[in-house]
Amino acid sequence: MPRQAKQFTEASIRGLAPRSDRDYQRADRGLIITVFPSGAKVWTFKITLPNGERTRTPIGKYPEINLKQA
Repeated sequence: MPRQAKQFTEASIRGLAPRSDRDYQRADRGLIITVFPSGAKVWTFKITLPNGERTRTPIGKYPEINLKQA
């Protein structure tokens, strides 16, 4: 059975703490947030094009772009 990802909430996004050694990502379906060691958080969206190619589209930085806007 596939593992179900937890849905994002504003509280869960605020609670993502930076790691000192590297950046990491959390995903909710195609919406991805990357957390950098500096504490910066950046939204991207993963899409599959009609030709089958997968790509990521940058959305913006959190909290300038909040969960509802993303």
